[in-house]
Amino acid sequence: MPSQSGSNVVAGAARARSQDIADFRKDNGAAIKKACGQFVELCRSLGLLSKGSVAIDGSKFKAVNNRDKNFTEAKVEKRRTQLEESVARYLAQLDTADRQEPSETMELKKTHLKEKLEQLKSEMQKLEAIEQQVLASPDKQISLTDADSRSMATSGRGSGIVGYNVQIAVDTEHHLIVHHEVTNVGTDRAQLASTATAAKEALGIDKLEAVADRGYFNGEEIKACDDAGITVTLPKPMTSSAKSAGRCVPYLPNQSSVHDGKRASHYAVGARGGCRGRAGKARQKSGRHAHTPRDGRASFRHHEDAHGSDALPMHDIAEGCHRDGALCADIQFNTCTEYRRRGKDNGRDCGIVGGLCSLMGPI
Repeated sequence: MPSQSGSNVVAGAARARSQDIADFRKDNGAAIKKACGQFVELCRSLGLLSKGSVAIDGSKFKAVNNRDKNFTEAKVEKRRTQLEESVARYLAQLDTADRQEPSETMELKKTHLKEKLEQLKSEMQKLEAIEQQVLASPDKQISLTDADSRSMATSGRGSGIVGYNVQIAVDTEHHLIVHHEVTNVGTDRAQLASTATAAKEALGIDKLEAVADRGYFNGEEIKACDDAGITVTLPKPMTSSAKSAGRCVPYLPNQSSVHDGKRASHYAVGARGGCRGRAGKARQKSGRHAHTPRDGRASFRHHEDAHGSDALPMHDIAEGCHRDGALCADIQFNTCTEYRRRGKDNGRDCGIVGGLCSLMGPI
Protein backbone atom coordinates (compact mmCIF):
# COMPACT_ATOMS: atom_id res chain seq x y z
CA MET A 1 0.00 0.00 0.00
CA PRO A 2 1.44 3.45 -0.89
CA SER A 3 0.12 5.05 2.30
CA GLN A 4 1.72 2.40 4.48
CA SER A 5 5.06 2.70 2.68
CA GLY A 6 4.91 6.47 3.16
CA SER A 7 4.31 5.96 6.88
CA ASN A 8 7.36 3.73 7.02
CA VAL A 9 9.44 6.48 5.46
CA VAL A 10 8.29 9.05 8.01
CA ALA A 11 8.84 6.60 10.84
CA GLY A 12 12.42 6.06 9.69
CA ALA A 13 12.18 2.55 8.32
CA ALA A 14 15.56 1.05 7.57
CA ARG A 15 14.67 -0.02 4.03
CA ALA A 16 12.63 2.37 1.93
CA ARG A 17 12.49 2.40 -1.84
CA SER A 18 13.25 5.66 -3.61
CA GLN A 19 9.91 5.42 -5.40
CA ASP A 20 8.13 5.33 -2.01
CA ILE A 21 9.72 8.65 -1.00
CA ALA A 22 8.72 10.28 -4.29
CA ASP A 23 5.16 8.94 -4.05
CA PHE A 24 4.79 10.08 -0.43
CA ARG A 25 5.69 13.67 -1.33
CA LYS A 26 3.40 13.65 -4.35
CA ASP A 27 0.42 12.05 -2.62
CA ASN A 28 0.64 14.12 0.57
CA GLY A 29 1.74 17.50 -0.76
CA ALA A 30 -1.49 19.28 0.30
CA ALA A 31 -1.26 17.90 3.85
CA ILE A 32 2.38 19.00 4.16
CA LYS A 33 1.44 22.53 3.05
CA LYS A 34 -1.41 22.63 5.55
CA ALA A 35 0.91 21.62 8.41
CA CYS A 36 3.31 24.42 7.45
CA GLY A 37 0.44 26.90 7.34
CA GLN A 38 -0.61 25.94 10.86
CA PHE A 39 2.97 26.51 12.02
CA VAL A 40 2.91 30.04 10.58
CA GLU A 41 -0.41 30.74 12.32
CA LEU A 42 1.11 29.60 15.62
CA CYS A 43 4.10 31.92 15.17
CA ARG A 44 1.76 34.84 14.38
CA SER A 45 -0.28 34.20 17.53
CA LEU A 46 2.93 34.29 19.57
CA GLY A 47 3.93 37.63 18.02
CA LEU A 48 6.98 36.25 16.26
CA LEU A 49 5.99 37.46 12.78
CA SER A 50 5.11 41.10 13.38
CA LYS A 51 7.87 42.92 11.50
CA GLY A 52 6.55 42.49 7.95
CA SER A 53 9.94 41.87 6.35
CA VAL A 54 11.14 38.71 4.62
CA ALA A 55 14.22 37.48 2.78
CA ILE A 56 13.64 35.35 -0.32
CA ASP A 57 16.02 32.78 -1.74
CA GLY A 58 15.99 29.48 -3.60
CA SER A 59 17.71 26.21 -2.73
CA LYS A 60 18.37 23.20 -4.98
CA PHE A 61 17.34 19.84 -3.52
CA LYS A 62 18.38 16.56 -5.10
CA ALA A 63 15.51 14.31 -6.06
CA VAL A 64 15.40 10.51 -5.79
CA ASN A 65 16.08 10.28 -9.50
CA ASN A 66 19.40 9.18 -10.93
CA ARG A 67 20.99 11.28 -13.68
CA ASP A 68 20.94 8.27 -16.00
CA LYS A 69 17.15 8.20 -15.65
CA ASN A 70 16.69 11.82 -16.66
CA PHE A 71 16.51 12.56 -20.37
CA THR A 72 16.57 15.69 -22.49
CA GLU A 73 16.91 16.06 -26.24
CA ALA A 74 20.67 16.58 -25.88
CA LYS A 75 21.05 13.51 -23.65
CA VAL A 76 19.06 11.35 -26.06
CA GLU A 77 21.24 12.45 -28.98
CA LYS A 78 24.43 11.84 -27.02
CA ARG A 79 23.25 8.37 -25.98
CA ARG A 80 22.32 7.52 -29.57
CA THR A 81 25.79 8.51 -30.74
CA GLN A 82 27.38 6.27 -28.12
CA LEU A 83 25.23 3.31 -29.15
CA GLU A 84 26.00 3.81 -32.84
CA GLU A 85 29.73 3.91 -32.10
CA SER A 86 29.45 0.68 -30.10
CA VAL A 87 27.54 -1.02 -32.92
CA ALA A 88 30.18 0.04 -35.46
CA ARG A 89 32.96 -1.28 -33.20
CA TYR A 90 31.29 -4.68 -32.66
CA LEU A 91 30.55 -5.04 -36.39
CA ALA A 92 34.21 -4.36 -37.19
CA GLN A 93 35.28 -6.98 -34.66
CA LEU A 94 32.79 -9.44 -36.16
CA ASP A 95 34.17 -8.85 -39.68
CA THR A 96 37.68 -9.45 -38.40
CA ALA A 97 36.58 -12.69 -36.75
CA ASP A 98 34.98 -13.91 -39.99
CA ARG A 99 38.31 -13.60 -41.80
CA GLN A 100 40.13 -15.74 -39.24
CA GLU A 101 40.62 -19.51 -39.40
CA PRO A 102 37.59 -21.37 -38.01
CA SER A 103 38.10 -22.57 -34.44
CA GLU A 104 36.13 -23.14 -31.28
CA THR A 105 37.52 -19.97 -29.68
CA MET A 106 36.59 -17.90 -32.71
CA GLU A 107 33.05 -19.27 -32.71
CA LEU A 108 32.61 -18.33 -29.05
CA LYS A 109 33.83 -14.83 -29.81
CA LYS A 110 31.35 -14.48 -32.70
CA THR A 111 28.51 -15.65 -30.48
CA HIS A 112 29.48 -13.13 -27.82
CA LEU A 113 29.63 -10.27 -30.35
CA LYS A 114 26.22 -11.19 -31.76
CA GLU A 115 24.73 -11.11 -28.25
CA LYS A 116 26.23 -7.66 -27.72
CA LEU A 117 24.70 -6.44 -30.98
CA GLU A 118 21.27 -7.75 -29.93
CA GLN A 119 21.54 -5.90 -26.63
CA LEU A 120 22.46 -2.70 -28.44
CA LYS A 121 19.53 -3.15 -30.79
CA SER A 122 17.20 -3.44 -27.79
CA GLU A 123 18.77 -0.32 -26.25
CA MET A 124 18.18 1.62 -29.47
CA GLN A 125 14.51 0.65 -29.46
CA LYS A 126 14.12 1.77 -25.85
CA LEU A 127 15.88 5.03 -26.66
CA GLU A 128 13.49 5.71 -29.52
CA ALA A 129 10.53 5.26 -27.17
CA ILE A 130 12.12 7.62 -24.63
CA GLU A 131 12.74 10.17 -27.37
CA GLN A 132 9.04 10.20 -28.23
CA GLN A 133 8.22 10.92 -24.56
CA VAL A 134 10.78 13.72 -24.45
CA LEU A 135 9.36 15.36 -27.56
CA ALA A 136 5.83 15.08 -26.17
CA SER A 137 6.83 16.74 -22.85
CA PRO A 138 6.14 20.51 -22.61
CA ASP A 139 9.69 21.31 -21.44
CA LYS A 140 11.32 18.57 -23.57
CA GLN A 141 12.56 16.69 -20.51
CA ILE A 142 11.44 13.61 -18.56
CA SER A 143 12.50 11.81 -15.39
CA LEU A 144 11.72 8.12 -15.09
CA THR A 145 11.79 7.67 -11.29
CA ASP A 146 10.52 11.02 -9.96
CA ALA A 147 8.48 12.37 -12.84
CA ASP A 148 8.29 15.95 -11.46
CA SER A 149 12.04 16.39 -10.95
CA ARG A 150 14.11 18.23 -13.54
CA SER A 151 17.76 18.59 -14.43
CA MET A 152 19.12 21.98 -13.35
CA ALA A 153 22.50 23.64 -13.06
CA THR A 154 24.19 24.38 -9.74
CA SER A 155 26.87 26.85 -8.68
CA GLY A 156 29.68 24.41 -9.47
CA ARG A 157 31.22 24.65 -12.93
CA GLY A 158 29.99 21.93 -15.25
CA SER A 159 27.89 20.36 -12.52
CA GLY A 160 24.16 19.90 -12.07
CA ILE A 161 21.55 17.86 -10.25
CA VAL A 162 18.22 16.28 -10.98
CA GLY A 163 15.95 17.76 -8.37
CA TYR A 164 13.86 20.74 -7.34
CA ASN A 165 14.32 24.46 -6.82
CA VAL A 166 12.61 25.26 -3.50
CA GLN A 167 11.63 28.90 -3.01
CA ILE A 168 11.71 30.03 0.63
CA ALA A 169 10.60 33.27 2.31
CA VAL A 170 12.14 33.73 5.77
CA ASP A 171 11.26 36.30 8.44
CA THR A 172 14.20 38.69 8.83
CA GLU A 173 13.81 39.07 12.60
CA HIS A 174 13.50 35.54 13.95
CA HIS A 175 14.55 33.63 10.79
CA LEU A 176 11.34 31.60 10.67
CA ILE A 177 10.10 30.15 7.37
CA VAL A 178 6.97 32.03 6.37
CA HIS A 179 6.35 30.39 3.00
CA HIS A 180 7.91 27.73 0.81
CA GLU A 181 7.12 26.45 -2.65
CA VAL A 182 8.64 23.47 -4.45
CA THR A 183 9.28 24.20 -8.14
CA ASN A 184 11.06 22.34 -10.91
CA VAL A 185 12.27 25.51 -12.67
CA GLY A 186 16.05 25.77 -12.57
CA THR A 187 16.31 29.58 -12.27
CA ASP A 188 14.91 32.17 -9.84
CA ARG A 189 14.27 34.83 -12.48
CA ALA A 190 10.47 34.40 -12.52
CA GLN A 191 9.89 33.42 -8.88
CA LEU A 192 9.99 36.76 -7.05
CA ALA A 193 6.39 37.98 -7.35
CA SER A 194 4.71 34.66 -6.58
CA THR A 195 6.89 33.95 -3.54
CA ALA A 196 6.60 37.47 -2.11
CA THR A 197 2.83 37.60 -2.65
CA ALA A 198 2.35 34.22 -0.94
CA ALA A 199 4.48 35.38 2.00
CA LYS A 200 2.39 38.56 2.28
CA GLU A 201 -0.82 36.53 2.38
CA ALA A 202 0.64 34.13 4.97
CA LEU A 203 1.54 37.04 7.24
CA GLY A 204 -1.85 38.71 6.77
CA ILE A 205 -0.46 42.24 6.31
CA ASP A 206 -1.06 45.04 3.80
CA LYS A 207 2.55 46.08 3.22
CA LEU A 208 5.60 43.88 2.97
CA GLU A 209 9.32 44.48 2.55
CA ALA A 210 11.29 41.79 0.73
CA VAL A 211 14.99 41.39 -0.02
CA ALA A 212 16.50 39.00 -2.56
CA ASP A 213 19.73 38.43 -4.47
CA ARG A 214 20.53 39.45 -8.05
CA GLY A 215 19.24 36.16 -9.43
CA TYR A 216 15.67 37.43 -8.94
CA PHE A 217 16.12 40.66 -10.89
CA ASN A 218 13.30 40.88 -13.43
CA GLY A 219 11.46 44.05 -14.42
CA GLU A 220 8.06 42.40 -14.76
CA GLU A 221 8.40 40.63 -11.41
CA ILE A 222 9.42 43.85 -9.64
CA LYS A 223 6.45 45.68 -11.20
CA ALA A 224 4.08 42.94 -10.04
CA CYS A 225 5.45 43.22 -6.49
CA ASP A 226 5.00 46.99 -6.51
CA ASP A 227 1.38 46.62 -7.65
CA ALA A 228 0.77 44.17 -4.79
CA GLY A 229 2.13 46.58 -2.15
CA ILE A 230 5.47 44.82 -1.77
CA THR A 231 8.69 46.85 -1.57
CA VAL A 232 11.54 44.84 -3.05
CA THR A 233 15.25 45.45 -2.47
CA LEU A 234 17.70 43.58 -4.70
CA PRO A 235 20.87 44.35 -6.68
CA LYS A 236 20.87 44.74 -10.43
CA PRO A 237 23.03 42.18 -12.24
CA MET A 238 25.81 43.28 -14.61
CA THR A 239 24.34 41.88 -17.81
CA SER A 240 25.87 44.37 -20.27
CA SER A 241 28.48 42.97 -22.66
CA ALA A 242 30.09 46.37 -23.34
CA LYS A 243 33.06 45.77 -21.05
CA SER A 244 33.88 42.33 -22.43
CA ALA A 245 33.49 43.64 -25.99
CA GLY A 246 35.93 46.50 -25.30
CA ARG A 247 33.41 49.30 -25.79
CA CYS A 248 33.86 50.89 -22.37
CA VAL A 249 35.21 54.47 -22.14
CA PRO A 250 36.00 56.03 -18.73
CA TYR A 251 33.96 59.02 -17.67
CA LEU A 252 36.06 62.16 -17.04
CA PRO A 253 33.93 65.00 -15.61
CA ASN A 254 36.60 67.67 -16.23
CA GLN A 255 36.93 66.75 -19.92
CA SER A 256 33.55 67.19 -21.58
CA SER A 257 33.03 66.03 -25.17
CA VAL A 258 32.23 68.73 -27.72
CA HIS A 259 31.30 67.48 -31.18
CA ASP A 260 31.02 70.73 -33.09
CA GLY A 261 33.84 70.11 -35.61
CA LYS A 262 36.18 72.52 -33.83
CA ARG A 263 37.10 70.83 -30.57
CA ALA A 264 36.88 67.29 -29.21
CA SER A 265 38.82 67.25 -25.95
CA HIS A 266 37.64 63.86 -24.63
CA TYR A 267 40.03 60.99 -24.02
CA ALA A 268 39.79 57.43 -25.34
CA VAL A 269 41.39 54.60 -23.44
CA GLY A 270 41.75 51.28 -25.29
CA ALA A 271 41.11 48.09 -23.32
CA ARG A 272 43.75 45.37 -23.16
CA GLY A 273 43.48 42.80 -25.93
CA GLY A 274 39.77 43.12 -26.82
CA CYS A 275 39.75 46.65 -28.24
CA ARG A 276 42.96 46.14 -30.22
CA GLY A 277 41.58 42.97 -31.77
CA ARG A 278 38.66 44.86 -33.30
CA ALA A 279 40.11 48.28 -34.01
CA GLY A 280 43.77 47.53 -34.75
CA LYS A 281 43.34 47.04 -38.51
CA ALA A 282 41.23 50.17 -38.90
CA ARG A 283 43.90 52.26 -37.15
CA GLN A 284 46.65 50.90 -39.39
CA LYS A 285 44.68 51.77 -42.52
CA SER A 286 43.87 55.31 -41.41
CA GLY A 287 47.44 55.98 -40.20
CA ARG A 288 46.24 57.56 -36.96
CA HIS A 289 47.47 56.75 -33.50
CA ALA A 290 50.72 55.23 -34.77
CA HIS A 291 52.16 55.56 -31.26
CA THR A 292 49.85 52.86 -29.91
CA PRO A 293 52.00 50.20 -28.13
CA ARG A 294 52.38 46.85 -29.85
CA ASP A 295 52.13 44.85 -26.65
CA GLY A 296 48.39 45.45 -26.21
CA ARG A 297 48.72 47.83 -23.25
CA ALA A 298 46.19 50.62 -22.76
CA SER A 299 46.94 53.71 -24.81
CA PHE A 300 46.34 57.25 -23.53
CA ARG A 301 45.69 59.77 -26.24
CA HIS A 302 43.63 62.82 -27.13
CA HIS A 303 41.97 63.70 -30.40
CA GLU A 304 42.93 66.47 -32.78
CA ASP A 305 40.68 69.31 -33.79
CA ALA A 306 39.42 69.99 -37.31
CA HIS A 307 42.68 71.76 -38.36
CA GLY A 308 44.95 68.87 -37.30
CA SER A 309 46.45 70.63 -34.25
CA ASP A 310 46.25 69.35 -30.70
CA ALA A 311 42.82 69.96 -29.21
CA LEU A 312 44.34 69.84 -25.74
CA PRO A 313 46.68 72.84 -25.16
CA MET A 314 50.18 72.12 -23.92
CA HIS A 315 49.70 74.20 -20.80
CA ASP A 316 46.76 71.94 -19.85
CA ILE A 317 49.02 68.91 -20.26
CA ALA A 318 51.79 70.49 -18.21
CA GLU A 319 49.42 71.15 -15.33
CA GLY A 320 48.65 67.41 -15.15
CA CYS A 321 45.83 67.66 -12.65
CA HIS A 322 43.62 64.80 -11.50
CA ARG A 323 39.88 65.18 -10.98
CA ASP A 324 40.42 66.35 -7.40
CA GLY A 325 43.01 68.97 -8.45
CA ALA A 326 46.05 67.14 -7.09
CA LEU A 327 49.22 67.56 -9.16
CA CYS A 328 50.61 64.52 -10.93
CA ALA A 329 53.66 63.79 -13.09
CA ASP A 330 53.78 65.25 -16.60
CA ILE A 331 52.91 63.10 -19.57
CA GLN A 332 55.89 61.17 -20.89
CA PHE A 333 56.45 62.94 -24.19
CA ASN A 334 56.33 66.36 -22.44
CA THR A 335 58.96 65.15 -19.96
CA CYS A 336 61.27 64.00 -22.74
CA THR A 337 60.97 67.31 -24.55
CA GLU A 338 61.86 69.23 -21.39
CA TYR A 339 64.79 66.89 -20.75
CA ARG A 340 66.25 67.49 -24.23
CA ARG A 341 65.85 71.24 -23.94
CA ARG A 342 67.65 71.44 -20.58
CA GLY A 343 70.45 69.17 -21.79
CA LYS A 344 71.15 71.47 -24.73
CA ASP A 345 71.08 74.56 -22.49
CA ASN A 346 73.72 73.04 -20.21
CA GLY A 347 75.88 72.05 -23.17
CA ARG A 348 76.24 68.45 -22.01
CA ASP A 349 74.41 65.17 -22.01
CA CYS A 350 73.37 64.64 -18.41
CA GLY A 351 71.68 61.27 -18.99
CA ILE A 352 68.16 60.15 -18.16
CA VAL A 353 68.65 60.15 -14.39
CA GLY A 354 70.22 63.58 -14.42
CA GLY A 355 67.48 64.92 -16.66
CA LEU A 356 64.78 63.64 -14.34
CA CYS A 357 66.60 65.04 -11.33
CA SER A 358 66.85 68.46 -13.00
CA LEU A 359 63.13 68.42 -13.65
CA MET A 360 62.35 67.52 -10.07
CA GLY A 361 64.65 70.19 -8.66
CA PRO A 362 66.58 70.02 -5.42
CA ILE A 363 65.32 67.55 -2.81
